[in-house]
Amino acid sequence: MKMRSHGRGICFTFLATALVVATVGGTDTASASAEEVQLQAIGSLAAAHIYTSYGYVGVTADGLVAKTFTAKQVIELMSEVDDMLTMNMEALQKVSSSVSGDDRQFVDDLINIYQMVKKETLALTTYARTEKAEDAAAFEKSRKSIWPYLKQTLGIE
Repeated sequence: MKMRSHGRGICFTFLATALVVATVGGTDTASASAEEVQLQAIGSLAAAHIYTSYGYVGVTADGLVAKTFTAKQVIELMSEVDDMLTMNMEALQKVSSSVSGDDRQFVDDLINIYQMVKKETLALTTYARTEKAEDAAAFEKSRKSIWPYLKQTLGIE
């Protein structure tokens, strides 16, 4: 069994950029406090990062299937992505303790999605190492399980 191509390409970059504009543009920054502006920046950057990371993992999987990337390259790329995910997740965990209400829920939801994408990178790494059908299926299952949470948290319709 081969993994199927996701065919998402450049759409992710465009949508992530639109997401940042929509998130930051949602509040009049002239009347917002410095703390609110900082939270907006943190939220929009984290949202854009998790969205593009999810897309990047998919594009990398497509590259592996198309033989554009070798297994070794995919393993190295996923290690780098995992490191960035960990760094951002840890930073958000620090922020989470200092916010409340909807802001805290949003940050906690992003942390949850970061954890899911980390599992996805591990699943892709495993498939790259083994090329076994069951590992391809595990990657697909992981990938598909993330989208509903990402879509809901980021307000993607």
